[in-house]
Amino acid sequence: MAMKTALVVDNSRFVRIYIKEILRENGIEMIAEAEDVQEAIQAYRAHKPDLVTLDIIMPGGSGLKVLEEIRAQNADAQVVIVSDIARDGTYQKAIDLGAAAILCKPLTSDGLKGALARMTSAPAAQASQPVVSKPRALVIDDSAVMRSIIRGMLEEHGFEVIGEACDVQEGIGAYASLQPDLTTVDLVMPGGSGMDVLKAIRAKNRNARVIMVTSVNQVKVKEELLSLGAQSVLHKPVTVDVLKAALQLGIPQADLVRITAQEAETLKEILESGAKRCVDALGIMCNTPWVLSGIELFQGSDEKPKLLISSTDPWESVSIQMTVATDVPMICLFVVSRPAAKRMAALMTRDKSSEGPSKEVVDLATLEWANIMITNILNVFADTAGSAILSSPPSLMQSPIPNLIMDASHQICELPGRVVLAQNKFSCAGLGIDCATLFVLHADCLKKLIGGGHGR
Repeated sequence: MAMKTALVVDNSRFVRIYIKEILRENGIEMIAEAEDVQEAIQAYRAHKPDLVTLDIIMPGGSGLKVLEEIRAQNADAQVVIVSDIARDGTYQKAIDLGAAAILCKPLTSDGLKGALARMTSAPAAQASQPVVSKPRALVIDDSAVMRSIIRGMLEEHGFEVIGEACDVQEGIGAYASLQPDLTTVDLVMPGGSGMDVLKAIRAKNRNARVIMVTSVNQVKVKEELLSLGAQSVLHKPVTVDVLKAALQLGIPQADLVRITAQEAETLKEILESGAKRCVDALGIMCNTPWVLSGIELFQGSDEKPKLLISSTDPWESVSIQMTVATDVPMICLFVVSRPAAKRMAALMTRDKSSEGPSKEVVDLATLEWANIMITNILNVFADTAGSAILSSPPSLMQSPIPNLIMDASHQICELPGRVVLAQNKFSCAGLGIDCATLFVLHADCLKKLIGGGHGR
């Protein structure tokens, strides 16, 4: 049966957009999407799509619950699992519940296309057998020990390691013959440099995913590797968490767009000027002084953004997203811990009761607070650009901070190397409160903004 409609279920908006495009390329329209368990079940009941792509780890429970509910409604439902399922027996549970295909993250376009092709062309006798597709990896390192360690980490994250190489020429040849979805490359090897391998791979495939793994920890070396097209640069000894973070970048980067030192300095001046307006507004609202405690800039391909707001408990956060006009790709996030948001709301509303303001009042006050802070900084951007920059109303988001930052980067542009993260951090010692505004900007548009060329 030809599949024409689909429901896409994943808690990451970026992943939903990515899958939607792959489905569209295969003649399948995404007619609904969902980001949690209950929303997914309701969406399936309402739309009855021909196909469902389903994440496992989501808010509100497990995707397996969604799979079970869908199959209870329709025993012939075609459900493709797209998740990190290589642990805790989830793989087998999904098969037992009737998944039509199982794809491990990070998802590749070819992987999903292949699964859809096999599902639609399989004989009826094979219909009960799920299509299982794993992304394929090549490991290039002169150390047998490191190859074994990296192989184990990749397999733990759902990869099939289809080859290994121990020097430059062997690595280049292995890539040419195997055409893997991901290649990890050491920098210092016999027969040349890992840079030679990276250049050769990128010459064959500009979209190749290459992660450099090296003990050389030098800023200039990292910058050169990224400029040559490496997706990430990891430093030995590599941990499982660091490798997982690199893999979650998902989509290969195109050529990086780097801002210059002068552009970075101009951006800092804009943020500082806007921050001065912010602290004045905060002081009036709270009737107690606030200070700017830091300004930081990062390229989106760096590992540091995950630590930007490390002082905020990620599970106790209230995050506000505000997206500016579509011709200025910029996402503004205001992040504050839930206890701090309650204290700020009490100050704003003059609530001196022992129980403090209600959650509804806290949320409304936080939205207003964020709107004032972010707008003050956007005003400086507008003045610098010499053109109006209008923003959408803020909305509440409650997510772990690292996920939020990564999702925001993906939402603004699927190429993390083209994204710049700019953070202002504020604190009030008298109240024991910290908060931050985080700007995710597209590098190309940032250049126009700080150059005064936007809208002219």
